[in-house]
Amino acid sequence: MPFLPTRCTDNASPEVYADLLSRVVGNWVDELSGEALITFARECRAQMLEPSRDTAMALAAELWYDCALIKVCEAEGIGTSTIRFSQRREERARLERELGAVGIDLASSPMDWTDG
Repeated sequence: MPFLPTRCTDNASPEVYADLLSRVVGNWVDELSGEALITFARECRAQMLEPSRDTAMALAAELWYDCALIKVCEAEGIGTSTIRFSQRREERARLERELGAVGIDLASSPMDWTDG
């Protein structure tokens, strides 16, 4: 089941969040691909889930995860756009489900994706 965060960043207006995400995605350097990109997305997701009392850090963690999520989906041919993140909980859940359907589980714990 995908994680649906309830964070202090929920106060950001949907339009502002989608605009910020669009800027982050637009500045993304496509150095990561394949397993490296998936691992990065998992790490971003784990950081997003960590409790944070700092609103700016929580927002940054959400933006990085959503950007990585978009990039993994693009690599897998799963359609999305930053504007769909005006409803970010729903869009995250949808994308995580679609990735799960093609065998990519971003919600797995770090112990599940290391060899140790």
